[in-house]
Amino acid sequence: MLPDLETRSDGEIVAENLHAVQAIYFAYQLESMRAFDVADRLAELFRSGQLPIGRSRAGQLLQRFSSSERLSQGERRALYARALGVPAAEPVDGPPNREFAALWRRFAARAAAHDRHQDAGLAQAARALAANASRHGAGLRSAVERLARDANALRDVLESPEIRRAYGARDMWQVIEQVAARELGGAADAQDRRARALAGSAVLQWLADQAAALNDLEAADLGRAVGQYIGETERHLQALFDRARHLEALLHFDEADALFGQRAEAQDLATARLLRARRDHRPQPAPPLADAAAAYAVQAQVARALDWFGDATPRYWKSGGPSREAEIAHAPLPPAGVWPSGMQAGDWPFTLRGIEAEVALRLREPVDAARAAALDLDATRALVDSMCVAIEVVDSRWREGLRAPPLAKLADLSCHGALVLGPWTPFDAARDWSAQVCRVRIGGQASQVFKGSHSLADPAFVLPAWLRHATRNGAVLAAGSVVTTGTWCGLLMAEAGDEVSVEFEGIGAARLKL
Repeated sequence: MLPDLETRSDGEIVAENLHAVQAIYFAYQLESMRAFDVADRLAELFRSGQLPIGRSRAGQLLQRFSSSERLSQGERRALYARALGVPAAEPVDGPPNREFAALWRRFAARAAAHDRHQDAGLAQAARALAANASRHGAGLRSAVERLARDANALRDVLESPEIRRAYGARDMWQVIEQVAARELGGAADAQDRRARALAGSAVLQWLADQAAALNDLEAADLGRAVGQYIGETERHLQALFDRARHLEALLHFDEADALFGQRAEAQDLATARLLRARRDHRPQPAPPLADAAAAYAVQAQVARALDWFGDATPRYWKSGGPSREAEIAHAPLPPAGVWPSGMQAGDWPFTLRGIEAEVALRLREPVDAARAAALDLDATRALVDSMCVAIEVVDSRWREGLRAPPLAKLADLSCHGALVLGPWTPFDAARDWSAQVCRVRIGGQASQVFKGSHSLADPAFVLPAWLRHATRNGAVLAAGSVVTTGTWCGLLMAEAGDEVSVEFEGIGAARLKL
């Protein structure tokens, strides 16, 4: 369970303690790429005459490294457990940091989504992470000094020119990869771990630099104080991001598994990537998500971060599914992307321009969770006062586009780009949808005609599931709430500049200029 970021974390933030955790984090990345094992193996090869470096400075460094009183692997792992929460094989002297993983991912998600505006959420996440790291870094100075000496000695060995020449390596990271592959059966990607080590160190250094400011932040004053503290340190924060271009690595799903010994939820990663994609207008790789609940949580996190709905229940929704046997999927739609018929999309940042011809339905009265739970299909039809022709523009924030995993597409509002609504007309609950004719014309293409082609045979079929989903957390759907109900034409592709027109006989028409 993620710690509550709305309350002030206990204890003063001490920069020295954060520096201790910074050193431990970097050392953990070295441990994960087997750098200590590599240096030990190089020392063994040198002693047995199998490392062709002669009587060189590298030989002296190897002798010094192997003969020094270093921390044992068990002692190092105890430090990783104390500071980072990494599981240790042996009992740890002091409580392990069980909250670090969640706080780390939360801060990295906030930082990755940072858009250079004042962000109270980033300040909260920064303070919570800093307070946690400071608390668990306290009292570790002596052990960390030994760890730093060991890491520096390790670096001296692996960076020595003679060692690099012996393996034809450009830098110490290639030495680690090559020795691990030849002698130790392989290692984690040293270049990737290096990126994580540098990014994590940059984050912890920044937190240490901001210790005084973060100490002054009271939870009740964060919204006001963030302008003073985070706003004033914008230049430092941007410098952090310039140094840590691999911030996404801090959220890496596989690393979270390895680092914390459990299947870490990927929803913070999905949230960060979707926010980045919307901010930069550049698709991001789709991460794996555990289940539909995680995908819906991502929808909610993105909506909160972008303040789509404020404290209100979303007014516009999409719901649908491939068949009546499949689970109906739902997504709240950002109101800025819901347009009247005749709209010109202009420079709206589409990546794809898929077109779906749909029918949207509008509620005549409010619905709460208790009422939604008791409704069947016939009862929900009675709650609809109007219908209209809708054009949904299908888009994706994922690099894989429409080939992204289904749960990733669900997290991305089921590939929603924009919605156009035509004029409203009274809803006909007894309408024969099997005879409904729909015509779609895109640009200079020939008009296409579809009849009775809705995947659920009746647009109203989504209503019971939609009402229960939209009110599941105690929300109330207001009168006038709208749901668009799924495509009648499959997915048709359009291009920028195309004019799109959709007509449903007996209902109306809608138009859009892309």
